[in-house]
Amino acid sequence: MQRIGVWGSAVMTALVLSGTALAQDGGIRAEVAAANAAYDAAILARDAAALDALFAPDFVYVGTHANRRDRTEQIRNMTAGEGRLVEGRSEEVEITPLGDAAALVTGRFVGVWREDGADEAVDERYTTVWVRTDGRWRLKHEHVSLRPAQR
Repeated sequence: MQRIGVWGSAVMTALVLSGTALAQDGGIRAEVAAANAAYDAAILARDAAALDALFAPDFVYVGTHANRRDRTEQIRNMTAGEGRLVEGRSEEVEITPLGDAAALVTGRFVGVWREDGADEAVDERYTTVWVRTDGRWRLKHEHVSLRPAQR
């Protein structure tokens, strides 16, 4: 009988911990989804201060032509120049928690790029890595690829 009690306790503990982990994953997913939405908004607004707050100090961007930019270069690229995104949003977003301080996000970004009065559709797949530092989710790495119709 005592053995059943030990196993029963072990099973109950595992179920409680499993439920806690699932609830924690759900919380992480919601927090990262909010950070990802804030990133979309900062991109559209060309908001350098918001991008600065969202990017981790060691942020790295890898673009559609294998170009690599650090944090400062990417903020400058997203906020300067004549061309700009006039609309855009993330779709098909999937968030995978990697413990309680990191998450992998994949998705599709669709929008409209305007330059010299001409509009061009934007349709890309992205993979990002978010890390929690000092209680905030920050973007550490981003890799984008244009969908084949745009190449």
